Amino acid sequence: MAATAVLFLADLIRGRQAGFPVATVIGFGVIAYLVAAFITAAMGIPSFLVLRHFNLVRWWSALLSGAAIGVHIAFAFGAVPDGVAIIVMSTAGAASAFVLWLIVVPVTTSNNRVWTPP
Repeated sequence: MAATAVLFLADLIRGRQAGFPVATVIGFGVIAYLVAAFITAAMGIPSFLVLRHFNLVRWWSALLSGAAIGVHIAFAFGAVPDGVAIIVMSTAGAASAFVLWLIVVPVTTSNNRVWTPP
């Protein structure tokens, strides 16, 4: 979410510099956000379920899978993306997956460790 806000702000600044009205830039930003949210859910939920099945939900697996999804999206939306697009999309994907990990780990970990004296 934070990565999306930063990217949206950057697009807003670039859109204003290009001479587009603020309403147009915000409108297209909302549409792009909805499309990105759908694609993120469509790719992120199966990735999370596979990682959870193999008990691999760790911070590093979240970063790697998020970055891989970001690179995949960069190639899906740009036939041959430049290096900057790959870096931005992989960083945004890794950040999003890491935030999901921060939210999910406290919920999925068990706190049933009871110490019994000998």
